[in-house]
Amino acid sequence: MQRVRNEPADGAFAATTRPGWNEPWEPPPKWNGPVNHGEWTGPRGNSNWIDHRPEVIKIVGIDPATGKANPIPFYKGEVDFSNWSRGDLTVPGLQGTKVNSNADMAKILEAVAEKEGLPSSTAARRWLNERGLSPHHAGGDTVQLVPRDLHKVQHTDPTH
Repeated sequence: MQRVRNEPADGAFAATTRPGWNEPWEPPPKWNGPVNHGEWTGPRGNSNWIDHRPEVIKIVGIDPATGKANPIPFYKGEVDFSNWSRGDLTVPGLQGTKVNSNADMAKILEAVAEKEGLPSSTAARRWLNERGLSPHHAGGDTVQLVPRDLHKVQHTDPTH
């Protein structure tokens, strides 16, 4: 997925850099993107999500033009947390959570430990917890460290 930073709320920039953005998109059967606690600015899963929860608004901030939370972009079902990442890691060999999330998490924790000079993956997990961060697999070998309250945005559909 192409990363876009400082994307305007109306999606004007994204529309020129992401073919099919803000157009109708059919989520796969088990896609569990946001449904509750906010609103879509366009097609569900292929536009901006405006979250209403105070803990999320505290992270993303308020758009002065609308008085609502700054938008969180989704492109064909994939959330883009680039604007709020507290650090990116390259973690070779990730398979994606649908394949083996335990193996991926072990690799991610090893990478955090190495980057932060920590003695173990247990120390890395503690380091993330103390900072309120969650690892987000952003595609390929890229992992973003994002605020935990923001990370939960991508999985709020109670039907999955």
